[in-house]
Amino acid sequence: MASGSFRFFLMVPLLTGLALVLAGMGPVALAQAPFTAGEDYVELSSPVSVTETPEGQVSVVEWMWHGCPHCYDFEPHIASWLKDAPDAAHFVRKPAVPSQGWVPTALAYLFAKQEGIGGEIHGALFERIHEDGKSPQNLAWMVALFEGHGLGQGFRGFLKNKAAAHEQLAQLQEQQKSHGINAVPTMVVDGRYKVTQELAGGFERMVDIVDYLVYRQLQEAEGEGS
Repeated sequence: MASGSFRFFLMVPLLTGLALVLAGMGPVALAQAPFTAGEDYVELSSPVSVTETPEGQVSVVEWMWHGCPHCYDFEPHIASWLKDAPDAAHFVRKPAVPSQGWVPTALAYLFAKQEGIGGEIHGALFERIHEDGKSPQNLAWMVALFEGHGLGQGFRGFLKNKAAAHEQLAQLQEQQKSHGINAVPTMVVDGRYKVTQELAGGFERMVDIVDYLVYRQLQEAEGEGS
């Protein structure tokens, strides 16, 4: 059981071997795709964008925690999806912070993004925690990790600036509340559709549903602009 009110979803068998070639789907095919709000994903009652998405793109947010074993298991699926993701998908990772125990890795990732090495540190955090057995609450090894990038002093300064750190964490908490995040990993498309492993039935189906929702939002936007 995760900290606070959050929980990790246990891996369950995939409900289907579905393999949709969504990029080539037309309006009729999209309309008939076997994904239904309330059954396969959740449509938020009050859509909220938590990223600055470039015009013509659709935001895709992954809410996660580096200490979460299921987020770690989901990572290869995300990496594979990113290689072939729609060009119009604007992907952003957001560290969930429902409790104090999730704060250290969130701060490390926020600082890494600030310094332009978010992707590298993201992978390193997963590796240290899930392969090397490091505690996700221990900042000491995270400082050492940044020292390897010549940023140890910078990370210490970032941690000491408690007001700025608190502001960033408060913003994350407000954003996760607006998306109704109560489990990780969770993906949110266009600030309005929430995709979880529980509803999707597995990681592969999660990314299939995300693809479908991205293309559907693009199609709707094109229809509104025509």
